[in-house]
Amino acid sequence: MKKQTKKNIKRECKHSFDSDGGQCIKCRKTVADLFSEGQNLEEKIKMDICVLCGKITDYPVNMTINLRKAYVEGAGQLCEGCYNNLG
Repeated sequence: MKKQTKKNIKRECKHSFDSDGGQCIKCRKTVADLFSEGQNLEEKIKMDICVLCGKITDYPVNMTINLRKAYVEGAGQLCEGCYNNLG
């Protein structure tokens, strides 16, 4: 077994996306890059869940609410389907 040193330990990025959700501010990878690498995005990027139906939404949990669509203050994030059914 190879001894782990600071040089050969590959640290995993926890992926914190910039304000438009385009790329990680730490490693600069996009969501498309992560898909093409075959990474399990549910483990890498924590996505918000609709508070009504429980579906995974299109928004990372660390994205500011000012940039989200279908976010209801006092309730939380909705998927587009639930948000459209409100009106």
